[in-house]
Amino acid sequence: MSCPDFEIGIIRQGWLDGEGSGAPFDLCSHGEVRLVIGGYEIAPGPVAVEYTISTSALALLRTLDSDHSAGQGDQLILHCGMLLMMSCPIGIDWSVTHLGGRVRLHEVVRYDGLGDADAVWFDDLAVELAEGEYRRRVAAFADEAKRPFVDVTKSPADDFDRKLYHEFWHEYETRLDRALAP
Repeated sequence: MSCPDFEIGIIRQGWLDGEGSGAPFDLCSHGEVRLVIGGYEIAPGPVAVEYTISTSALALLRTLDSDHSAGQGDQLILHCGMLLMMSCPIGIDWSVTHLGGRVRLHEVVRYDGLGDADAVWFDDLAVELAEGEYRRRVAAFADEAKRPFVDVTKSPADDFDRKLYHEFWHEYETRLDRALAP
């Protein structure tokens, strides 16, 4: 069943160094996403941009339990930032407001570059959908985003990265399991 109000999917996902020798050290997956809100294709935009898929999935999972305000720091679709989830200005953001069984997606903005002039605002774009439908779509995206990590051994550079990697995946799995629960 298709929901024209909100669709998010992964077009392509992998490692910065492809399948080469850098893959064990690349702790996040990267690639292209397709995002539709209210019938408008937000991504891929006119600029070919890669995003950090796994960190974006965790950012989205967090919106299942709490509201998110666009432009208040952390974006929902991050360009970079890795496990710290602190992206450069490039990315996609929108506000998520929970309304007692429904979710409102609004204040949509895509940042195609580093400056404010590179922001594309989708003015007056706002949709509401059932909270369960939003949860299913985000959970499906997050479930797909973790697939490249299955049966892959990652090699964090140091104790700090190792701890951060463990904490990232612990939160990710906890939130995803909760999202997938009936």
